Amino acid sequence: MTGFSQPAKDSLLAKDHQQVNDVLGLVSYLDRCASTLESKSKEELATIYFLKYYKDIILKNNKVENIDINQYLGYLNSTEPANTREFCNNVYSKNIETIIKITNKYGYPSRARMISGGYTKQNYASMYYITRSNDYDKQLKLIFKDEHKVGNIPDQEYYHFKFIIKRKRIMTDNDIEWLEKKAGIKIRYN
Repeated sequence: MTGFSQPAKDSLLAKDHQQVNDVLGLVSYLDRCASTLESKSKEELATIYFLKYYKDIILKNNKVENIDINQYLGYLNSTEPANTREFCNNVYSKNIETIIKITNKYGYPSRARMISGGYTKQNYASMYYITRSNDYDKQLKLIFKDEHKVGNIPDQEYYHFKFIIKRKRIMTDNDIEWLEKKAGIKIRYN
């Protein structure tokens, strides 16, 4: 955690809003790229020459032109991801690390805070990115508890996080009722 007070974090976020907006835009873009790849069957993946796909699709379609994807992902000196799995794992880890760094420096980038700051490029769902890996759960629990206390994470988003962090494989009727009531997530439709 940094030693910034909440007013200092708010001021810093206002000052650096474009930079934060761009980074979150890249996080969103790379998450879509990785999850799209992961949704493909083994047969579909077998037909993709990954490095060509990476260069011709992922790198070329990056709309956040001022951030280099290779640099963001740590592929320096002409290195590139070896395969789909390496790329996806790297994206998920780097994105969570980025959310943690942003949260420590500026406060949690909740949807409400981002919209009120004029962030209109993306529909940010920072909570969604943490579902991709459980390697950071312990750290996230501590940070998000503090961010909820200062009001940077609204109750519904925090309750959603608390449910995600349980990493349940099967949802019960009680889980569904709790999520709908506490996190405001509509799961059942009549």
